[in-house]
Amino acid sequence: MPEFNSTTTGLPYSRVMKIAIDYIEPLMAVVEVTTQEHVPLIDGSHRPLGSADTFKFQINPADLATGTVPLRDVNTGALLDMEMSLMQIFGGVNAVIRDRELAYYGIPVAPAETPTDLPIGE
Repeated sequence: MPEFNSTTTGLPYSRVMKIAIDYIEPLMAVVEVTTQEHVPLIDGSHRPLGSADTFKFQINPADLATGTVPLRDVNTGALLDMEMSLMQIFGGVNAVIRDRELAYYGIPVAPAETPTDLPIGE
């Protein structure tokens, strides 16, 4: 049984249940996020409260090179005086997806080439 934490047990929080990205045209994507309020229980499990909510927003993938997002405290929403580029965020998400995809299909992955492994002058 997980260690009991009286500071979080029974306190509702919002959990992201699903993120879908639909590229509607070459330079525009619609992101659909489904959230649901959950509550942690004394046994370490989490239970949903009420129904799920969905919201949508558009992003321009071309903004990945220059766009930034302010980082926020996950509990309070307060600004953390830091930001990440959209490229870092989506690059990380895409790296995880590709890694899991290769593992799912059992595709062996060779180590990345280093500059010293590359042929010179060819």
